[in-house]
Amino acid sequence: MDEPQDLCIARQPICDADGRIVGYELLYRAYSQAVAAVQDRDLATTEVVVTGFLDLGLDTLVRAHPAHINLSPAFLEGQLELPAITDRIVLELPGDAAATEARIEGATRLAEQGFRLVLDDFEYGLELEPLLEIASGVKLDMTALEPARLQEYAALAHASGLPVIAKGVEDHGLLREARALRCSAFQGYYFTAPELIRGRSLPGNHAVLLNLLNRLQDPDLEVDELDRLVVQDATLAYRLLRYANSAALSLSRRVETVRDAVLLLGARLVRQWTTLLVLARFGDAHPEPLLDSALLRARMCQILTTEQHIASADAGFTAGLFSTLDALLGVPIDELVDQISLERSVREALVSGNGELGRLLRRTVAYEAGRWASLPVEDLTGLKPAYDAAVRWCDETRALLADVHPGSAD
Repeated sequence: MDEPQDLCIARQPICDADGRIVGYELLYRAYSQAVAAVQDRDLATTEVVVTGFLDLGLDTLVRAHPAHINLSPAFLEGQLELPAITDRIVLELPGDAAATEARIEGATRLAEQGFRLVLDDFEYGLELEPLLEIASGVKLDMTALEPARLQEYAALAHASGLPVIAKGVEDHGLLREARALRCSAFQGYYFTAPELIRGRSLPGNHAVLLNLLNRLQDPDLEVDELDRLVVQDATLAYRLLRYANSAALSLSRRVETVRDAVLLLGARLVRQWTTLLVLARFGDAHPEPLLDSALLRARMCQILTTEQHIASADAGFTAGLFSTLDALLGVPIDELVDQISLERSVREALVSGNGELGRLLRRTVAYEAGRWASLPVEDLTGLKPAYDAAVRWCDETRALLADVHPGSAD
């Protein structure tokens, strides 16, 4: 067998109708391949993804959720054995693979072992009947099929008692169509894509929080002013103190006031965490992946700006964190940044994607989404360690946020 190759790996959330994460599909490609995405699923690469999930580990990559993995023909036909982790992974059978006798036998064997099978890119044909009998669900590509075909295949799946996952849900219109098809789960860029209305007035509570975000971006904010800003919102102050007294920080004494928190933790960390708590408040009524993306991009940009010396770590963190603010508030980003005091490089990165920080943010978003075909190979090797570290930090931070801000829990 060939030596395993270094891999890029990313996760794309699969959500239920309420926007809660119910699983992740693992996307991957090898550095050494051409710029196009994975086409020939190299056996060594697939083995690395299935058995090791790189050095991140399955728990870090998908938390307690199932991991959806595209199955290569070699595993499907039994040439290679899968590890016995049937409760943690869902195997997706490629829709472009012919339903040969060997593959039907292989799928039956995997189902008997306890693996859940999903028919990916489902398009009905008589030869798929044996697979429908053992499958746990089907996936329909909302962007690849005509509406009549989508309706036909969804109805057929429902008649077979199979849940339908809608993939390629790129915008709100496609989400509405998928819901009309009675899909039970949804996957696509919609969950981080904004539904924007120019000139929209923010609700009163959001306007107050946006003003707070504005003040928090001032690096010269005095301790007294920071204390005043936080304590005027009792819920925010309570959650900040819960964070300060959490086991994760292990401070030598209990923190009783916001001023104590500033003195013990430093104004920079308090400003950063207060900003995270404000964004979590915005995210309460939105799909979970929005806040996940904001956190992951913030940490990834923070790491990369430090490594590449193109901006301050704070500027990188802010650019990544605010990159989903338009989706959270439903207001175009150029209107939002007019209401927040941001460094020029951060403003330029968010509005136009220009400048060194803007280009870094665009690469970060592309990597996170698994759009590796748009990135040079040399970028992939540099972005991967930052992404891996950001995933770990994101999940640790989400756990902390879930403790101090219950509305942000999975």
